[in-house]
Amino acid sequence: MEPYLQLWDTRTGAALEIPETEDRERANISAIAISPNNSRIAVGTQEGTIKLWDTTATSPFREIEGHEDVVSSIAFSPCGTYLASASWDTFLHLWNVEMGTMEYGINNEGDFIVSLAFSPNGDRLAYGSADNSIRIWDMDSRETIYIMQGHLRHPVTLSFLPNQIGHVLSGSNDGKVQLWDFAYAPNPSDADIGDNVGGVTSVTFSPDGSQVASTGGDMLIHVWDTSTVRPIHILEGHEADPDTVVFSPDSQYLISCGAHCEAVLVWSAVDGSLVGPLNDDNMPGAHCLAFSSSGDVVATGSAFPDFNVRIWNFSDRSVIHVMKGHTVNVTCLSFSQDDSRLVSGSDDNDIRVWDVVSGGLIYVLEGHSGLISSVAFSPDGALIASGSFDKTARLWDAKSGSLNHLLGGHTFVLDHVIFSADGRRLVTDSPDDPSNGLRLWDTSTGKSISNYDGNEPVKWTLSPLLPNFHLAFEGHWIVYFDPSSVKRRLCYVPYTPATSAERVFHGFKVAFGTDTGNVMVIDFSSVFSKEISRLEAAH
Repeated sequence: MEPYLQLWDTRTGAALEIPETEDRERANISAIAISPNNSRIAVGTQEGTIKLWDTTATSPFREIEGHEDVVSSIAFSPCGTYLASASWDTFLHLWNVEMGTMEYGINNEGDFIVSLAFSPNGDRLAYGSADNSIRIWDMDSRETIYIMQGHLRHPVTLSFLPNQIGHVLSGSNDGKVQLWDFAYAPNPSDADIGDNVGGVTSVTFSPDGSQVASTGGDMLIHVWDTSTVRPIHILEGHEADPDTVVFSPDSQYLISCGAHCEAVLVWSAVDGSLVGPLNDDNMPGAHCLAFSSSGDVVATGSAFPDFNVRIWNFSDRSVIHVMKGHTVNVTCLSFSQDDSRLVSGSDDNDIRVWDVVSGGLIYVLEGHSGLISSVAFSPDGALIASGSFDKTARLWDAKSGSLNHLLGGHTFVLDHVIFSADGRRLVTDSPDDPSNGLRLWDTSTGKSISNYDGNEPVKWTLSPLLPNFHLAFEGHWIVYFDPSSVKRRLCYVPYTPATSAERVFHGFKVAFGTDTGNVMVIDFSSVFSKEISRLEAAH
């Protein structure tokens, strides 16, 4: 009878002779592992038993019983002392190989275990569960210390990176391979603290990158520490769902508002306390807001019924100017870098540029035929970019108010326009456009540099903090554009946010919310460490 188990020489490709036994049947094998020193073979069976062979012996020297269902995965510890086995009976067992005795058992609470892997130094054991999670078990404390979730189906294979103890690679029946850094994973006891009920509607980084704030359908604001990915504040005070939250430039405060909220609230980002509302009894709910770069003043844009732009003194939260002119909801705001001017966009299709000191109107930019979705000053203040529901973007001369370039080509409405840090490029984003969702433009010529086609709609946005080097979302992929405008895929994200406001970048960090209420943070600094060093040296 042909052997059901075969050993091969990887150098020559030749089959090595392996002894035959009378009771072996090919169908019984369910898992195989070879010890680190290649002296032993472990075989798991569909009957729940484990057989151990010396590679030179004619029969197994030990048969281990303990599982009550199929052995789905087995793995030797790096020293060869232990053998871990997982089964459809929902148990994970740790065996002493020499003695054949069970050292410890884990009950996975009703979910069978499908995959196993030891860390290179043997102090961690990773296992994939039928609930689609990956769990990290500490060999010393005999406790589960991390739970990582992201796969949509069972993680059927696991492997630690040889020189990265805190990194594990997983492959799943959902067709995805994911790389995890469990050194930054949340503790399982805290994994569900602070989730946004009803999904995430907006996410924003603090300017120093240390915190992320998110809003959802629960009238709360959740603030997270990006280094630990743990919630640190839950801000409660709005009587309706806030849909906008912005940090002050020094990262010490937050301001939150919503079209249906009666007040614009100021919070301490340090201790989460409510500082107070912006004081104007005549203002309805604010639709949008922006901080000046100095942090001394704040601008808000109102919704029904007054449609005004207001400038506030942030220190005492008093109103300085009420600027009238828009005839329907104010949708977007942006200060110039020197804080001397403010640009506002509206559902009336017009863009207005204001003098911050006097509150006077400088000029009106006309030409769009749809709601103004995004406005931005270039870093040097020479240009104003606008995006609209009319499927176009425009570049305006910020001094004269004349139109420099009309940027067409999108087939759906635009959500955002954003300048690169050096002002030479502009990205326009149309999330629902399946073929022209993300376009990169030369701001001096108005010509399209690249049209990044994707199989799925593009979601916002790009990191503008580093000249000529950008991160962006393209469908479910995080991609990066190198200085030559070549697009390269970086990481697959198996989540689908409902709105483009749920994905934001800060340098090489990205934060995004999901429709399940979770907020995820990924730091790619280590991936681009050489590029960061080069860019820092160049500046």
